[in-house]
Amino acid sequence: MTRGEMALLIQRAYKLKVDGVELSFKDVSPRYEEAVKALVKNKATRGKSST
Repeated sequence: MTRGEMALLIQRAYKLKVDGVELSFKDVSPRYEEAVKALVKNKATRGKSST
């Protein structure tokens, strides 16, 4: 399972919303962008650096 797939799983399982989040990570595939934004907004993830 990839990081992106895990992000999708968590977002869907917890029905996390994405409202008003800008993603600063540079390595997120467009397919997973919404899920990663939801995790960032809900403080479920963060990066080692801002990008």
